[in-house]
Amino acid sequence: MYGDAPVQDSQEDDRATPTDSDTDTSCYSAKNNKATVPPPVVPNAHNRLERDDVDRKSRLYVTYTCLPGYTLRQPEHNSLYCTHGTWMGEVPECVRNTTVAQGRR
Repeated sequence: MYGDAPVQDSQEDDRATPTDSDTDTSCYSAKNNKATVPPPVVPNAHNRLERDDVDRKSRLYVTYTCLPGYTLRQPEHNSLYCTHGTWMGEVPECVRNTTVAQGRR
């Protein structure tokens, strides 16, 4: 989650690199090992702060996962990146799963 949650180091690099080359770790305090600028709260979702290195530069991002019974409206928009103390990107949205009831004859 955010605030008191420690940041995880990521070994994965399968995410699209953000177009803003100024991504950084300014939303995070290494001294306190937590976010100093909390990422946006997304209703019906958990989030995970992660830090990784891209081209020898550290960056901080948050990845959102919807709670059971919900799904991301746009699955490709599941992460936000920190730059200059601001979370950048399209804030994810979790929507309730809907099922179409099959009619009986």
